[in-house]
Amino acid sequence: MYRRIAITILRLSAALLVTTYLSMPLPSALVSEAWAFGSDQYPDDLLDPPADPWDLPDPEDELPDPQVADPFDLPDLPPFPPDDEFDSLPDPIEFDPDPLGYAPVPPAVAQPVFSGDIQSINRFDNTGGSLQPGEPTVGGRMHATGWAEVKAPKARRVVIQTFGSDMNTVLAAYTGAALNALKRVAVNDDFPVTGVSAAYSLISFAAAANALYHIQFGSRSNATADILFNTSVLPAAGGLSAFLTHQNGVRTPIGDYVCGYHDPILTACANPRFVLYNSTAHAMRVTSSNDLGAGVVSPSPVTIQAGHAVAVEFSFNASFDKTTVRSVAGHFTFIGRDATKIAGRSRHRALIVVKPASTPPDVLQVSIRPRVRAGILNQWLPFKVTVGNAGTRAAIGCTFHSYFNNAVKVEWGEISPNTNRLAHTLNAPAIIHAKRSRTFIVWVAGQEPRIADPTFVGTNQPFAIDCANTRPATITLRTAFDVTARIGYLPMRVSVATIAPKTSRLDVPATGATYRLALKNAGPAGTIVALPSYVAPFTDAANTKFTAKICQTQTASSGCLQPVDFSVQFAIPKGATRYILVSVRRPAADPGYDFNNRRLFVRFNEVQPFGFVYSVPVAARSIAVRRR
Repeated sequence: MYRRIAITILRLSAALLVTTYLSMPLPSALVSEAWAFGSDQYPDDLLDPPADPWDLPDPEDELPDPQVADPFDLPDLPPFPPDDEFDSLPDPIEFDPDPLGYAPVPPAVAQPVFSGDIQSINRFDNTGGSLQPGEPTVGGRMHATGWAEVKAPKARRVVIQTFGSDMNTVLAAYTGAALNALKRVAVNDDFPVTGVSAAYSLISFAAAANALYHIQFGSRSNATADILFNTSVLPAAGGLSAFLTHQNGVRTPIGDYVCGYHDPILTACANPRFVLYNSTAHAMRVTSSNDLGAGVVSPSPVTIQAGHAVAVEFSFNASFDKTTVRSVAGHFTFIGRDATKIAGRSRHRALIVVKPASTPPDVLQVSIRPRVRAGILNQWLPFKVTVGNAGTRAAIGCTFHSYFNNAVKVEWGEISPNTNRLAHTLNAPAIIHAKRSRTFIVWVAGQEPRIADPTFVGTNQPFAIDCANTRPATITLRTAFDVTARIGYLPMRVSVATIAPKTSRLDVPATGATYRLALKNAGPAGTIVALPSYVAPFTDAANTKFTAKICQTQTASSGCLQPVDFSVQFAIPKGATRYILVSVRRPAADPGYDFNNRRLFVRFNEVQPFGFVYSVPVAARSIAVRRR
């Protein structure tokens, strides 16, 4: 058995496609249908943003906003939309969800100045990994393996490392069309870096244009846990890569550097440590810098020989202002020079939030436009967020951020709701005046497979809209937007559409209500099990929970083909559509209406793909429910 996980790296200059799968057997021809789909779904020309990525139509033009009152009664500003702003909007059966109308990736990501940033991070659990007969073992050192396929449209230097993993790892790269005909191009057991670890692995190899490379990764000691499979793509001659590995000696392998003072949720600010790797053929002198203020001290310049790595650490000194309430957004930047010319550059985003010593007010109100979003690992998914300030003072230093060691990357920008254009620099802290609202586009990219799976605890880790002088308003991915054709595992390609109701809320009377969906399969035939589940705050009492059962129907409006149950399983050929009816019963007591946090989900799992031992979630759809 094996599992594939897709990772897409979105760059203007090159799109590297990575597919990973756990355990074996490998197909006789390693170029699989799943790989072909990955290339078809994300062709290179779709990755390039338009010349003016903000000169785009409003995503809601086809569905005009309903006329709603401004809860802040401020006619001079765009209204802060209520949670149920879409109640009057039609919801046609639409299997190919339209993009939001924004740039597919944040402009700073689409047009990078810095070449050595990590473009793909996959937190991969190798539990269940094994060795199949004939699989290379790197002299008996490789165990509990996973495999990846890497393909670049242009000649590139590819750097893959496992810094931050839970175990001693081994890495190898191969070419070849079958398991018994692999040719190894790179291998590494231990890549020691003083001050970091001697047990992680790093390989670097020249990737020819459109050539397929098979990456094997596993445990040195047969251990099973999380392996971080991190990929950087650089010019063919190589460059400088920077990996954040620690904060104050604590492993910090995923996400941006985000910290805070006087903040009960954010991690306290601590010295960030980076591994710098030189993948060129010459030594380079690397200068580190930051734009976070005089109190953040950059390390001294270091010389890194070709093919070597060193660890450097930034520090906070006594002059850093820990009392002035503000948000400081910037970067840790690294520039490597070969003699007089720049040979490589890399940077890492940082955010420091300084809160007041006393508990700030809880005044932020957030409205998210849930849209059907499709995505794979490390693909940017955009959506709109309107933030209102119900307080009596301006909210300053407002930013979006993930939390410590969170498997989510976040980029944002304030937009004008009238022109749909970026109003300020990307990721610039914003001000939201009292009784006013602001609208943002937020991009989210997941770094582990199960982003937005409502039943998987790991994906419920929130990110937040956080102002320096207010309490944060957390946003949980499972209720922020629906996911369809999630494609975390390939090759199943399914899309979900709502048939009824035609609004974004389901009112449930004493007699119950029905929620109808359609599922279309654009990929290979498979078997699906559909399961309804009600998601609500953990503090809700047992007698306030909605219940649901499900069945399959012949058409979009017909009755059940079988009695309703807690799940329904059915085969779905390629190109076929299946219809689902969910029967919803209201609770004895009213929990209250909460558009974002009390929702009915229907999950669609592919049953044991590739002979895997359990079902894999491939799509989901949700709707807010109200006892009425």
